[in-house]
Amino acid sequence: MNHQGAVFFYSPFSNRSRFCQRSRALLLQFVLSSLLCPSRRPDELFEHLSLLPIAFPELGETSYFLTKKIERVLRRKSVRLSPQLLKEFKPFLINCREDEGLLLFVLRHWRNLGSQKSVSLLLEELYPGDFVTSIWEASQKFLQRGFPHILEEFEILMLQFQ
Repeated sequence: MNHQGAVFFYSPFSNRSRFCQRSRALLLQFVLSSLLCPSRRPDELFEHLSLLPIAFPELGETSYFLTKKIERVLRRKSVRLSPQLLKEFKPFLINCREDEGLLLFVLRHWRNLGSQKSVSLLLEELYPGDFVTSIWEASQKFLQRGFPHILEEFEILMLQFQ
């Protein structure tokens, strides 16, 4: 896919962006948000999807096949993020699991991402071992960045999730 000279209207990123771990996780959240909100324009979703191979060069082929699957889903006018489609995002999610913002996103939107069981299984794969420790570490990262109110939100989200 040639992105030379491409114009991006919806994404804060472009084909010239240097993707660090945080911006990769943020791009992934934009893609998932576009799928979770059916009122968003398909152009917005495909713009974000077109940046996946740039942000995740090691997942280039996976990005291509994911985009093709989403195109087929959109042709059927079924733009909801199904559990099957969510599984296709697993390599990207695993790649960004160290980002606290991604964990917060998944917890905030778990009801829209699938059943509690399917999201629990996904979280167990993303954060093997002690999931509570992963939550605590993520909340500490927010605290270090100057967002103490997020600690309370993590607690509330965990109570809702359980």
